[in-house]
Amino acid sequence: MTGDDLLKAVNERMARLRLRQDDVAAACGCTQGHLSKVLKRKVKLAQKTEAALRGWLERTDGDGGTSDAREVKELVDRLVQGPVERRMRIMQLLRILDGMAR
Repeated sequence: MTGDDLLKAVNERMARLRLRQDDVAAACGCTQGHLSKVLKRKVKLAQKTEAALRGWLERTDGDGGTSDAREVKELVDRLVQGPVERRMRIMQLLRILDGMAR
């Protein structure tokens, strides 16, 4: 897959999954601004960014995004590493959302 094909595939996947650039940028370890420039071909696609975007495409499926279990595990890992106050706020929000989903 060429660089242009890769960028086209990323744009298509983002549109299909209704993802924002900042979601994909965070998953790829770059900023939203940089990803925007790459996707608009305003800057050259660097090897590191190309590898990250290819990895993101491989980790996502065509129908529902990233594997739910893997995504939840990654989120929980980041949550546990964060400050206690932040964890408490997020847990409170999760309880509220859980109650709404029932």
